[in-house]
Amino acid sequence: MSNSNSTLSTVFGYPVLYNVPYDMGNHFEQVAPGCFDKADLSEIRLLRDHNPSLLLSRIGTPTLTVKPDAKGLFFRATMPDTELGEETAKLLQSGVLTQLSWGWSGTVDRWSTYKGRQLRIITAVQTVWDISLVTYPANPATLVQLEAPLFTSTLSGRAATFTTSTPVFDAFEDNFQWMQQIMDADARRVYSQSNN
Repeated sequence: MSNSNSTLSTVFGYPVLYNVPYDMGNHFEQVAPGCFDKADLSEIRLLRDHNPSLLLSRIGTPTLTVKPDAKGLFFRATMPDTELGEETAKLLQSGVLTQLSWGWSGTVDRWSTYKGRQLRIITAVQTVWDISLVTYPANPATLVQLEAPLFTSTLSGRAATFTTSTPVFDAFEDNFQWMQQIMDADARRVYSQSNN
């Protein structure tokens, strides 16, 4: 990656947000807290659009951290110094690429109803295989962002502006209150739209 993008090479976000229903077409789906308590997270790759040929990072290297927390499944990754890594960083910086998905196997679920339709609640998974930066997410409330001291971007119609006084934090779960506010607003928007 070129030197001009070196300060924009770290990305982070939530491919999974707990208790946020999203429309799968013939049913709604949501992920329950505790879903990852017994999951195998040792094989996770960071991909573009679930394509194994578009590999950005992987667990087992210093470039990818994945951690379940009270909000969902959090990740943080360093983009590779490759053409794909630079392209991905530019798409994130411009606000073109903003959302996430995940791949898994071994589902434990239960069914309920939501808005008169079936609601699938995923309560546990056996293995998480990938986190993907995607064009079309199943859950529109997901959000991926570049970590940077200075940038302005538009995320899914929401303007987020940061200045030179914005710190670059080392611990998301302790300090990224501004991103939590963005995703809380997203979750409220999706919930409101689902109930209209």
